Amino acid sequence: MKKLLIGASALALAVPGVAQADGPYVGVSGGWVMPDDSDNTGEIDTAVPASVGGTFPAIPAGTAVGFNTEFDDGWEASVAVGYKFDNGFRIEVQPFYNQYDVDTHSGLTVGGTNIDALDVAVLTRGAASAANPTVGQVLADGRGDVSNYGAFLNIAYDIPAGSIKPFVGGGVGYQFTDVNYQPSGVTVIDGDEDGFAWQAFAGLAFAVSDNVDLYGQYTYRAGFDENRFNNQLLPGYLDVENKQQIVSVGLRFGFGGEPEPVVAPPPPVRVAPTPPPPPPPPPPAPMMKTCYDGSRIPVAQDCPVPPPPAVSPVGERG
Repeated sequence: MKKLLIGASALALAVPGVAQADGPYVGVSGGWVMPDDSDNTGEIDTAVPASVGGTFPAIPAGTAVGFNTEFDDGWEASVAVGYKFDNGFRIEVQPFYNQYDVDTHSGLTVGGTNIDALDVAVLTRGAASAANPTVGQVLADGRGDVSNYGAFLNIAYDIPAGSIKPFVGGGVGYQFTDVNYQPSGVTVIDGDEDGFAWQAFAGLAFAVSDNVDLYGQYTYRAGFDENRFNNQLLPGYLDVENKQQIVSVGLRFGFGGEPEPVVAPPPPVRVAPTPPPPPPPPPPAPMMKTCYDGSRIPVAQDCPVPPPPAVSPVGERG
């Protein structure tokens, strides 16, 4: 089961994401169940007579009894039928079934005293013998199993985060629990009870197509109350705890319309470079004047001095 979960998670990471459409959906999943230990507690409601030979005294009614049970990991299968809204919320109904075996029982107390080291005759009310196993040895051979089935009404929220979509949620439901405790083949509990339960979960979803999501999920689940069963070894009852941690992988198939558009980020704005300033205008042409000899010079300059007029030599007649 662990290899299956790891492989499915790796597949999900390798798939590009698209957004699944709003609307109805159906999901299927399989999971690995890790049950919490159960602290089984109860009372004897009918006095138990002394053992044969009087080795062990009578046990009065109202005496408290209890022991601890550890479980092996198990498995779960579930389906979900729901509706996804355009604001990210989902609502669904989730039927489920899970099962796990008993690993071992230990720490039997009667009236607050641990009797694991005593001859098992303290329970059977037979004659004590060196050949008999101890109470602890009988309990350690923890045979039995537990199964749960029922349905939850869940509300979940898909957090918008691109192709990898986290989600969180929780739900309340009703479940039926079948408990079978048979340490060393001795039946202590064999019955079924039912009651309300709650769960909280979180996970990651990856879109494998427009309308199919592959997801991984962690769930913590517990009953609102302990389940009460008849104690078939010592007359009375035992309250059994029912808490589980579940790691699951599943597929969610959407039946909505067009998928939500994946909005691409706008392209970067390119700013044109500022053009260089125009060159300065040419200076104005200088003002000119015409001199006596026809030359043109700037008005700020002086014209050349004209030559003196020609004079005839003295005594020369015309």
